[in-house]
Amino acid sequence: MDTTENTPGVPQFQINRWAEESEQGKLHVEPGARPVQMAHSDATGLPLVKHNSFGADVIRFEPGKGIMEHTHMGDSIVFVISGSGYIKHEGTEHTLAPGLCCLIPSMNKHAIRATTELVIIVVGNNHQALDSKDVLHSSK
Repeated sequence: MDTTENTPGVPQFQINRWAEESEQGKLHVEPGARPVQMAHSDATGLPLVKHNSFGADVIRFEPGKGIMEHTHMGDSIVFVISGSGYIKHEGTEHTLAPGLCCLIPSMNKHAIRATTELVIIVVGNNHQALDSKDVLHSSK
């Protein structure tokens, strides 16, 4: 991640590449594991940007893997980048496919399961590091 120097207390500009452009000018998302093992899940991730409690990560799941039902403080917006799967939100399953996004309000029970390799970007407030024990809380 690249950052630039700013005035103390003022957010720094941050920029991070999470995909490449193909020869055909289309977005290419590299398959495979990301560098950080996400706590309490089968996912791997790549931190993108963060300022105070606001941040974004790329999260990747292998086929058949996911995140157990959980809650967390703070709202999240999930953007599906590639692959397929489903999100179970407050007991109802919804299909995930590229081009979809969803808002998960703070403390709502949800789980994610991939049917193929699934890559998502999650943007949220009360952002926690991917490998933090506080990244999510079991709702069981």
